[in-house]
Amino acid sequence: MITEKLTQEQRLAVDRIKGKVCLRAGAGTGKTSVLVHRYLNIMRKGLADNVSIDRVLSSILAVTFTRRAAKEMRERIEKELIIFFPGKEDLSALIQVSTIDSFCIRILREKSVLLGIDSDFNVLDEVEAKLLFFQKSRQVLNREALPEIEIDKSVDGFLSDVFKFIQKLKSMGTTPDLFYKTIHARPFSVPSSSIKLSVESVRLAKLIHRLYFVYEETLRQENLFDFHRLLLEVYNLWEKYASVKKEYQEKYQYILIDEYQDTSPLQDRMLKVLAELNNNYFVVGDAKQAIYGFRGGEPRNILDYEKETGENCFSLTRNFRSYEEILEVVNRTLKDRIKGYEEIHSYRSGRRKLCELLLAPDPAREARFIGQRILSLFEEGYSPGDIVVLL
Repeated sequence: MITEKLTQEQRLAVDRIKGKVCLRAGAGTGKTSVLVHRYLNIMRKGLADNVSIDRVLSSILAVTFTRRAAKEMRERIEKELIIFFPGKEDLSALIQVSTIDSFCIRILREKSVLLGIDSDFNVLDEVEAKLLFFQKSRQVLNREALPEIEIDKSVDGFLSDVFKFIQKLKSMGTTPDLFYKTIHARPFSVPSSSIKLSVESVRLAKLIHRLYFVYEETLRQENLFDFHRLLLEVYNLWEKYASVKKEYQEKYQYILIDEYQDTSPLQDRMLKVLAELNNNYFVVGDAKQAIYGFRGGEPRNILDYEKETGENCFSLTRNFRSYEEILEVVNRTLKDRIKGYEEIHSYRSGRRKLCELLLAPDPAREARFIGQRILSLFEEGYSPGDIVVLL
C-alpha cells in the first residue's frame, strides 16, 4: 500500500496508529509524508480487518491549517487510492482532509435545522469581519455614552485594539455572556498601548462587552460567521446535544492534526472532545514554528501534549531540504537559547559552501547585496527557480 520509502523516525510515527501520539517535526523533516502514510496505514489495517473501504475512509479525519496544505495532502492520498483501487475515482469524495474552518462549516450545514440557522450562511474573512465590527461599533459609540477613558490614538485605533481583544476572547471560547460574568469577578485589563484607563477598568469592560454583544448579534441576524464563531457554534453544538457529539465521535475514529502549535485553546478543546470516544488522536507540529497567534494560536498546546503522550511522543530530526552547513548554523544558534532544543541534521550527503553572514547597515544596502548576489548566482549557472529569499 505504501509506495514511498520512510526513515526509521518517520516509520515510528506511521506505525503507532492507536492511542494518543505526538510528533515533533520541524520544517523540511517530512511531516506531510508521515501524515499521508499514517492515513494510508490506518486504511490498510482497516481493510485487513475486513472493514469496507468506504467505511474506513469515512472514519479518518485529517485537519490542517492552510488550504494549500490540505490540497497537497488530499492529492497525495488520492494518488495512492488510484493505484490500488483503479476505476474507483468516487472514493476521493470520502477523504476527510480539510482546514479547521472548512470542517466546521460542513458540520454546521449538516446540523443547520437543529441549530435554527440558514444553511446558506456566509463566512467572513478577517478583513470583512473587522470592517463589520468597526461599522457596528461606530454606531454604538455615536448613540451611547463613551466611558471616560483616554485614547492616545484615533477611535479607529481604539476599535482595532478592542477587535483584537474580542477575537482573543473568542479563541478561548469566551462568549459575550461569559465575558459579562467575569467583569466583576476579577481585575480587568486590555494589553494595549492605545488605551489608558482614567476610571475604573470595569467601565471599559462594560463598553467592550457592549461592542462584542452587538457584533455577535449582527452576525446572527445577518446569517454571517467569522472564523471563531464557526468553532464556537460547533463546540456548543456538541456541548448541548450529547447525541450529536456521539454521532461524530463514532464517525471519526482516527483524528490527525497538522501544525498543532497553531491551535487555539478552543480548537484544542473542540478536537479533543471529538476524540474522547476512541482516543486515537495524532498531532504533529513544532512550537518554534507557531505563526497563528493572531487567531489565538497557542504553542503551549503541543508542549503540553508532548508531556501527556510520554513514550508515544516522537521526533523527526532529519531535514530533507537543507544541507548540513545551514543546519549547523541553526543548531548552534538555537541550542543554547531554547530549553530542550533537538538538533536537526541533513538527510542529504555531501557538503556545500559555507553560510555567509552580512550585517547590513540599512535596508537599502541589504537589498542591493541580495540583488548582486542573485546576479552572481545567475552567472554561475543557477536559474531563478534555484533561488529563494526568506524574509
